[in-house]
Amino acid sequence: MKPQPGVYPRERPRSTESHAEIALYDALKAHLPAGWYAWHSLRLMEDDGVFGEGDFVIANPERGVLVLEVKGGLIEQRDGRWFQNGRAMERAPRDQAYGFLEKLNHRLGRDGCALPACGVATCFPDVAFDTPPSQSDLHDTTIGKQDLPWLDERLKSLLERALPPPRRPRGQWLERLYHLWGDTWIGALKLGMRSAVEESDRANLDAEQMRILQMVERNTNLLIEGGAGSGKTLIAREAATRFAAKGERVLMLCFTRALAEWLRRTLATTKVRMATVGQFALDLMRAATPALKEPTDQPGWRELTFQVAADIVPRTPRDWETVIVDEAQDLSDIDWELVFELARDKRLWVFHDPAQHFWDDRTLPRRLAAGDVLNLQLPYSHRCAPAIMALADGYRDPVNLKLTEEVIRDGMAADTIGIVQCPSESSVPDRIANEIGKLRSAGFAPHQIAIVSVRGQSGARTFGMERIGAHRLVKADDPNADREIIDDTFLRFKGLERPAIIVTDLNLVSNRRASRMYIAITRALTAVRIVAPGETIRQDPVLTPFLRSDRLD
Repeated sequence: MKPQPGVYPRERPRSTESHAEIALYDALKAHLPAGWYAWHSLRLMEDDGVFGEGDFVIANPERGVLVLEVKGGLIEQRDGRWFQNGRAMERAPRDQAYGFLEKLNHRLGRDGCALPACGVATCFPDVAFDTPPSQSDLHDTTIGKQDLPWLDERLKSLLERALPPPRRPRGQWLERLYHLWGDTWIGALKLGMRSAVEESDRANLDAEQMRILQMVERNTNLLIEGGAGSGKTLIAREAATRFAAKGERVLMLCFTRALAEWLRRTLATTKVRMATVGQFALDLMRAATPALKEPTDQPGWRELTFQVAADIVPRTPRDWETVIVDEAQDLSDIDWELVFELARDKRLWVFHDPAQHFWDDRTLPRRLAAGDVLNLQLPYSHRCAPAIMALADGYRDPVNLKLTEEVIRDGMAADTIGIVQCPSESSVPDRIANEIGKLRSAGFAPHQIAIVSVRGQSGARTFGMERIGAHRLVKADDPNADREIIDDTFLRFKGLERPAIIVTDLNLVSNRRASRMYIAITRALTAVRIVAPGETIRQDPVLTPFLRSDRLD
């Protein structure tokens, strides 16, 4: 697209200490011929690192380009030498312009463009004269202070004297000049690349987390509390790795099988055993009773765990020195009985987040508040984008929403947050597929995307589907989860994260809706999309302030 004629920059010249350039800029704004272009300070860098600058590049679309060199102050020529304010000039007035024009023609040629014609002229805005310099290359192509009020006419004659006859141009040279000058640039990344940059920043423990870990490394009993994204799992994993590096054996337990599988894959040591509390209990029981089958319901698991805690562990060798528990807020009383038996006379580190507490009948045991247990807080979120965290916090406390409304709106403008209102419940899968397509176009790979339902397995619309649109889906604990799009429930996905999360199945959720939404949204690192029927979304008090009226996406 061809730029509009006129002087660039539009409002004021580029940053310069040259009063002469400012004077010429003002004159050009007042007297540039109609349909012409003038760019102040066009800069080029060659492949060999040599820099060049044209003080002003003036273009007549029909005739060609004039590079106008500006020299301020008192300019004189004595004994064939040029002086500026009494000091000998290192280079003649035209040398810089000639060098720049050569670079400009080379760059345009490399870009498939050629000018109709080009030339060089000189302006001394601080010097008025009747007779121009007698030096041949300056005599007819130098203007001074006396020419600035009539610059429109002087430029026309100057261009004719400085430029050779025109030839047939090549390429969109005007557009290319405008691009090289650089009118507007706003730093931005596709969401996928932004996620890659943020992931690199999150890859290592930050200084504060490292300090905390070093400070508490020698503590035997430790309770660490932190919100979503505060680094609990990262510290837990790092602690397990450090203890293992010292020759210790570590038993690391959590609530969800998917988190256990992820931790197992990312812990590059055989000295750390990773399992859910239930799976570890089953393994211990099978060691004593090989033909035992896995329980199929919650009462069966409770009975198994209780029996293991009471009968199996007391007579089982415990060859680990440390027990680490992550996502501890999800464990039941019977789970804790087993944990305490496993950690008897051992180091016990417990990580939990009260905000992700879901079951009313599950609380941390009182003995974790004993005097010999060190309690630490992780107050800052290091994982989620600020807008995502602000939206999630809105479900924890409506006051938070009022305080961070602008942050959330900025997140929506930056495409960090998207609220997709579907016309009907049946259209939700298609809209999810469409959002996945958009995320893929924004640079996200399949393994960076997850669909998280805020309903249970029986009520989740997409749970159990092998594909949605053209996209393959797997569960969070699937062996291929590291390569594919995950589709799972908020409880099964607890403790995990992905750069892009699609939250869905908001309908018919009344039991602990705020907790479900908080858990689901905080799984997202860079982008979150909430996809549900418009009627359902409009009934959500957290989402409604951010909806465009009567819009279905």
